[in-house]
Amino acid sequence: MNTEQNTDSTDTLAERALDGARRLIEPLAAVGERARRIELMARGLAFAQQAGVELGDPVARFHVTPCAEGWEVDNEVGAPAPQHFTSKRKAVDEARRLAHRARGVLITHREDGAVQAVYAYNDGSH
Repeated sequence: MNTEQNTDSTDTLAERALDGARRLIEPLAAVGERARRIELMARGLAFAQQAGVELGDPVARFHVTPCAEGWEVDNEVGAPAPQHFTSKRKAVDEARRLAHRARGVLITHREDGAVQAVYAYNDGSH
């Protein structure tokens, strides 16, 4: 076997190893993102409970949280998939609309993930 063949087989082996590593890492990135969202939601719930807010059904709890694309609106059960927005104002407007319709709760977060405000729409007000 000459040096050129060795280099080719090494490159192919390295490429296969890299592809395998990518296949392993990609799902972990998704898990990490979901874990981040769950942590932010847990902070929001703790804050709301301390404030005495009636939380109601988890499907009707909407969070506005920071994400790589800007801001996202998500509910606690993750269905449907989070909606992404470039501005916080647009995200809050959509989350407010969803919370009103579901007679639920809107929890907004700051850029650092801390809870900013909690709004309850489950009593028909607002």
